[in-house]
Amino acid sequence: HYGLSYALLCAGRPADALQAVANADESDFNARFTRGLVYHMQGDFDRALQAYDRADTVAVRNADRGGLARARGRALATSGRYREAAIRVGAEGTWFEAKLARPIFARQQSGHALYATLMLAQNNVEEAEAAARRALDTTDERPQMEAIAAAHHVIGRLCVVRGDVDGALSAFSAALEAREAFAVRDEPAIGLTLHAIADAYAARGDYERAVANLRRALSHFSETPDERRPRLITLLALRDGLIRIGRAADAIEIGDQMIDLLSKRPEADLQLLGYAMALQTQLLLDAGRESRARQLFTDWQMRLARRAGEAFDHRLWGVQTLAIGLIVRSVTPVLSAQSAYSGSLLYNLAEEALSVAESNAPNTLAALAARRDLGSILIALERWQEARDAFAPLLAETPTAESVETVEADDPLLTMIRLSAHIGTARSALAPAEHDPMRDPAVAAEQFDAAAELEPDSIARGNLIRESAAARSAMGDEDGAAARYLDALTLLDRE
Repeated sequence: HYGLSYALLCAGRPADALQAVANADESDFNARFTRGLVYHMQGDFDRALQAYDRADTVAVRNADRGGLARARGRALATSGRYREAAIRVGAEGTWFEAKLARPIFARQQSGHALYATLMLAQNNVEEAEAAARRALDTTDERPQMEAIAAAHHVIGRLCVVRGDVDGALSAFSAALEAREAFAVRDEPAIGLTLHAIADAYAARGDYERAVANLRRALSHFSETPDERRPRLITLLALRDGLIRIGRAADAIEIGDQMIDLLSKRPEADLQLLGYAMALQTQLLLDAGRESRARQLFTDWQMRLARRAGEAFDHRLWGVQTLAIGLIVRSVTPVLSAQSAYSGSLLYNLAEEALSVAESNAPNTLAALAARRDLGSILIALERWQEARDAFAPLLAETPTAESVETVEADDPLLTMIRLSAHIGTARSALAPAEHDPMRDPAVAAEQFDAAAELEPDSIARGNLIRESAAARSAMGDEDGAAARYLDALTLLDRE
């Protein structure tokens, strides 16, 4: 039973392996341990640990204790319990192996290599290196290529931490040689090792070799859900390498592959998808392909809208804020009594998004965009003074010709000017407790004139001058308004 079950496990048929021991004696160590291995391979680590614990309660031969400790350690580590895993592996994974009557059958090398990996995961550099060296120095038992590869990989990582690029390349290359010598090749592990070699070349500044090794690494990753993440990480690194060596067209192609990978079902997490699409959009803009960039950005908005419910409940505040902003910006221009969203609901959503953004990322574009959305809602609701107060923090300083290329880049300024002019001329009982110069149409006119001087586009400049004329008319300066209207007409008629 146990031999058949283990053979089925090695063949990648865990369900059949479990069936093979279904009628085995439950009080036997092998039955319990085999069930643990099956659950382990199926990814059910809680049940695997329970089975390993039950196996430890019956009579266990010393020859089996090392294997049990290593299996339990791997399950604990996968569950994030690194310290407990290291204690198990360090205490039992090697000690019992050293006591075997026939060392040739021992697995001390495997225990040392696993312990080194667990120590590295806990940033215990000294213990990790010592254990890795012990694994490589073990000579009186049959070589375990997986353990040798793991030990070299640990040493490579330690060399990276120390800035020893040559040492890292040597260690990772040795790890690759060991992995390629497996009787049954672990393709994802080979891919990860090639990626590590590429990172070492990149650290040295040799991006041509880094790109070549990343392409090799990709050939070892499939597009299955289990291998999607390492493939995505490798694609990201390859994209960066191609950009660094000036191959933007190839980088764009890799970016498309990233998005295609994340679009396969089950669809990727919104955070990953949005990040990949944002990178690709920026790359397209840098390459002068603005039309394609706009299409991709629109595609992202449609995907986000389609998965809005998921976005609202997302674990990351950034995804939540993006979804709220999309709803607010989509509905605000057509806000009315017949809208599916009430004004108060949109206001509450925008206020929540602003609070979350400013709490997690103050003074960033995300926070500024959330504040802009709140101000836009207040304008749509004709709550002029509150809108002006919402936009006010966006104006840290008045833009200059050196700091602003176009007036469109400083949209909050124009919004404030228009609000100030509106408040100054609105037919309402608004009476400020103290004088506010921004409520003066004369100030608004001056600001529109200043904005017009910064605007390179003649049509946009003409529209700004026309706004200045309207403000002057509101303050009773009909001659000034007429002159500004004439200037605006000259610019607009020319076009």
